[in-house]
Amino acid sequence: MNVKALVFLPILVTAMTTKPINKCRICEEIVLLLRLAVSIGINATPEELMEYKCDLYESEKAMQLCVDVVTSFSISGNAIQHSQNLANITEWENEYRICTQDLFYCS
Repeated sequence: MNVKALVFLPILVTAMTTKPINKCRICEEIVLLLRLAVSIGINATPEELMEYKCDLYESEKAMQLCVDVVTSFSISGNAIQHSQNLANITEWENEYRICTQDLFYCS
């Protein structure tokens, strides 16, 4: 599976929700994306995956929100490390936890 196909998976998973596109939703999608990449062995850096994901948004506002979230992920090494920790992947609330405790986007 290539990087482009992988990036669409979290979008498809969350596309059917009624959540608006905001920093919380983008953060949760990035966590899921980083976990999927590690679990299936995609050879791409977290930065490459996140950058490509931001390019997929159609509106400038959504793209900017994504860039803001990616910047926070890059600054907080904990968020990337926790996202890639496959030991926690079975706990569904961890996407939310990472985005509340590591990055404070969801409340």
